[in-house]
Amino acid sequence: KKVKLNIKRTITGELKSSNIDWDFSKKLNSYYYYNINASNDVTWELNLKPGEEKEIKYTYSIYIYH
Repeated sequence: KKVKLNIKRTITGELKSSNIDWDFSKKLNSYYYYNINASNDVTWELNLKPGEEKEIKYTYSIYIYH
């Protein structure tokens, strides 16, 4: 039986790329006013056939304090 997956994740930083199409929306970082990194709600939707596996690979950049 085919399965439709809807995977959601919050990613902090600037989104770069994903091997699977994604939808995203930026969130406001109101709880940490000093946080210079954007926060994003990301969603991947994909269909899997019986026994099929997929790996989601994505990249992003983030600022860190030294």
